[in-house]
Amino acid sequence: FVVCSGDSSSELDTLLRPDDKVDLVILSISHWGDAERATCYWLSSSFNMPLIVATDQTDLTNRVNALEEGADDYVEKPYVHREVVARIRAVLRRTQETRFSCRSVKKYCE
Repeated sequence: FVVCSGDSSSELDTLLRPDDKVDLVILSISHWGDAERATCYWLSSSFNMPLIVATDQTDLTNRVNALEEGADDYVEKPYVHREVVARIRAVLRRTQETRFSCRSVKKYCE
């Protein structure tokens, strides 16, 4: 697998292009604000890929905001490596099934 990282949302613009095939993004956020909400929304609406938000924010409002802005899961820092791997596998399992069924429906409907 390939791992790319960026320090800001502007770097994401250069790292990710709409035609890129990305399996998963883990968006690490130190605090939840308007820019972070916009980045989460942009990622979830511009790319057909699962998104996990990892943050040290434990507030229920932040978890709900992330999920409402398009995150598929939310992990609180500090996290246990095994839990993150399990969450990645679960999200990929759910989204790969959905992607497959969407492709199948599109294929058979045309």
